[in-house]
Formats: sequence, C-alpha cells, structure tokens
Amino acid sequence: MCPRHLKPPTAKASDFTAAIGVAAGRVVAGNVGAHQRYEFTVIGDAVNEAAHSADSPKPTPTAC
Repeated sequence: MCPRHLKPPTAKASDFTAAIGVAAGRVVAGNVGAHQRYEFTVIGDAVNEAAHSADSPKPTPTAC
C-alpha cells in the first residue's frame, strides 16, 4: 500500500520505459575504429547476454 503523501504514477505521452540487463563475465572494452572515427564499444558474451535479458524484460511488482 502506498503512503498517503505519494500518489500512484499516471501515464503520459512523455513517459518512457527502460530496461537494464546485467551479466558478469569477461569483456573487451575500448575505442574501435579508424583514426578519423573512433567509437567506444564493449564486446563479449556477457554483453550479449545482458542485451538479450534487457530486450525481454519480465514485469516486476512495484511498491506503489
């Protein structure tokens, strides 16, 4: 049950959702690319596992 001073959130067009995937393992992280265009990236099985778990989030109960 929510405390009296808190109201349940209301859905608005500006609301957004986010998913976070967490995994542990060895990864390679660093700058990749040509001298003119570097991009920071992370590569590894743990990265793929975290990405897959973030793509299919399971609903979790909330307190309010």
